[in-house]
Amino acid sequence: MKFEEFHKALANAEPHRAEALPDISLIRLLANPDLYNQQVVRVQGFLELEFEGTALYLHREDCEQMLTRNALWLDVPSEIWERKYELTERYVQVTGVFRSELHGHMDLFGGAITRIQDIRSKPSREEIEAILERSRNKISGRERNQK
Repeated sequence: MKFEEFHKALANAEPHRAEALPDISLIRLLANPDLYNQQVVRVQGFLELEFEGTALYLHREDCEQMLTRNALWLDVPSEIWERKYELTERYVQVTGVFRSELHGHMDLFGGAITRIQDIRSKPSREEIEAILERSRNKISGRERNQK
């Protein structure tokens, strides 16, 4: 079986464990759409969940300026729509099947991700620092209690 046929078979197979997939840059997907067509991908970007405009943008500014060619249209399942307020207008990681021939509403986007298996938010530097600070405080509190 050729490499391309193998990846097409993967795209039609059962959902993949997200941790088993390599991260692919959104820039690489947009620049080389045929290379990744019909493949399961895991990619990061800025998510906008809105009627007829749900997309994964390269940057927040691209979303704000409606630079849709710097974005992938997303075919989001209903269970992810239920988490809209947790995910929208955040940087996220998306796992699904990349489709170079689909361009979303009014053909505006640089491609599409369908059969989405997972969308998870990526914490900001500020959020990570807050988590680390809470952990340090917990450890310090335990050390004080042990003395």
